[in-house]
Amino acid sequence: MKTIEFTAADELIITGNRNGVESANLNQISGPSFTLIDDKPIACGGFRIHGVAEAWFVMSKEAREKHLKAVIRACKEKLEQMQRDEKIFQMYARSDISDNFLQHLGFEKKDNIFVR
Repeated sequence: MKTIEFTAADELIITGNRNGVESANLNQISGPSFTLIDDKPIACGGFRIHGVAEAWFVMSKEAREKHLKAVIRACKEKLEQMQRDEKIFQMYARSDISDNFLQHLGFEKKDNIFVR
């Protein structure tokens, strides 16, 4: 498994949702992001930065079933690196899935904003 720069096509491959093109394009242009590859894209994530970062993340069924621990470990490392590089001190998530994932990665939620 390796980490590469994210492209909107990666998200569409993972989710299979062709209706998500606009969101995937926004994810590509609005902040740092990455894709995990295991022969093909299996997970991707990053930040949308608007002063405070909006965290987002998608994962394939294969990533959940075959690589969950490795994906979580790689995502935690990459998100922490991007957080340091971009000097992000607060972030939020729009969905319960992203919210739970950030908490699982060790980010602390205070007043609907995640801090580190």
